[in-house]
Amino acid sequence: MGTLLRSRMFRQQFIIHSLYFIIVLGILFYQVGMQTIKELETQQEHLANVYRDQLEASLTGWYGGQRSTLKALSKMLESMSGKELASPTITALISNILAAYPEVSDLVIIDSQGTIVNARTKTANTGAYNLADRPYFKTALEQGEGGSGFFANKINEKLTIALSRRIQSREGNTYVLALYMTFDSFLKNFSIFTENGLGSTYLLDFDGRTLFASDPENGLVITAEHCQLVKQHRKGHIDLESQLYGKIHSAYFWMEGLQIAVLVVVAPELLLAPLQKLQIFVVLLGIIAMLVSLILSYWMTAQVYRPISSLVKAVNEMADSNYNHNISVQAEGEIGLLIESFNKMQRIVAERETSLKDTAQRDSLTGLFNHGTLLELLDSTVQTRPAVSLVMLDIDHFKNVNDTYGHQAGDMVLQRLSQILVSSLRDRDIIARYGGEEFAIIPYNTGYEPMLCERLRRNVEMADFIFNEQPIPITISIGWTTLTIPERPDSSRICSAIIQAADGALYQAKKGGRNRVEKQLFEVSELNSGAESGTEPGSESSIA
Repeated sequence: MGTLLRSRMFRQQFIIHSLYFIIVLGILFYQVGMQTIKELETQQEHLANVYRDQLEASLTGWYGGQRSTLKALSKMLESMSGKELASPTITALISNILAAYPEVSDLVIIDSQGTIVNARTKTANTGAYNLADRPYFKTALEQGEGGSGFFANKINEKLTIALSRRIQSREGNTYVLALYMTFDSFLKNFSIFTENGLGSTYLLDFDGRTLFASDPENGLVITAEHCQLVKQHRKGHIDLESQLYGKIHSAYFWMEGLQIAVLVVVAPELLLAPLQKLQIFVVLLGIIAMLVSLILSYWMTAQVYRPISSLVKAVNEMADSNYNHNISVQAEGEIGLLIESFNKMQRIVAERETSLKDTAQRDSLTGLFNHGTLLELLDSTVQTRPAVSLVMLDIDHFKNVNDTYGHQAGDMVLQRLSQILVSSLRDRDIIARYGGEEFAIIPYNTGYEPMLCERLRRNVEMADFIFNEQPIPITISIGWTTLTIPERPDSSRICSAIIQAADGALYQAKKGGRNRVEKQLFEVSELNSGAESGTEPGSESSIA
């Protein structure tokens, strides 16, 4: 080592290469810094857009859920008389509904003149306020549904949002059912959506006032002009000024139903932390490179390039990633937390979509599968099983139940009957409300239909149906059919024939005196002959 140091050539080459190394390393530092900053800005914009889209989907789903709740409540009150809508019974019902939905602050029935006729509790306030000037009231009267942004409640002066829906009384008079939610209740739901977010969120009202800021200490400057831009473009991104971070990227969207602007800002520390680690790492490499020999300088240069290239490649891959799927990259620190938070948000959205899909497949009154779902399941059964049976049943004289005891009694009968049918079936049997008072069953196995149908008929006949302490006699008529499925079946045609045959058997049971079971069978060959002759399988001529 001493001999080399005494060598002028070595010293000259060492100095030349050292200077070259310093220049190259300096240029490298500059290029890497610029590229990293550019990629970080791109990533900040992308993550802000992703966070905004996830938040918008969550808020839209939540708002749709509130609309669905209001629609379901409206259906409960439809066709009641004006006297019933103002009765203590409905007051108690409203109280029970509000107890089940604590996020709803009040549920109010308003007549066509804007006067409150019923609410949570009948107090001096009921009828004292006229809501005819409220936009959500006018919109509901004119268009059937209405809503508003946040406004000061006339009673308690709290910021409140209202959803409204038009209903008709039995006399044909028009009323409006209004659902109210305070801003504090809304924030509780909003905080769930932003619990594991990628940064800060801000809510602005129609006039540009800040309603909520998740991180007010970052000194973000939001003006009325920014709010006007959001309302004009509805969805996009803008650059804002922060007193802590300077220029910062923000993504936004306008929530029309709530009349609010939502701005999201990716936390700068999530993106700055990797850059700071990179700077420390490169400086250490530079110091080491200055202390080693010419050969090691080359090796150290390669060592500098490798991690930097890997980092740039990783940043590019993250910028091009598909955020509709879970990110499988393993990482630690802030990036690891970022990936974990995003995956958690994706799972929550997927679970909510699954829940919404299940709700769409169910009948809202009985909880059974609805008509459309039954047809899909029957088609699937025809395509996958060697034989298929279908049982259809109908409540005898159900119109008389509604006419004699009222529609609420009819609803009770449908719900009670659904419970009896479900408890009488096996877990793998499929049951659905076909429509009105008619139900359909697809047994998992064929061959025991007579025993099943008789058990259903007997269980219903022996069951108690009591409404307001008054027993209601209920019986059912049942028709069933079964068919051996051929190879390569025309599922659409076979499903139609099976339904028609079971419905024909049900018709015979009704015609034969009700409270009985009838079957109606046909062969696959009748499908072709029926098509040629213009008749359908399962007509009266094919009753078994």
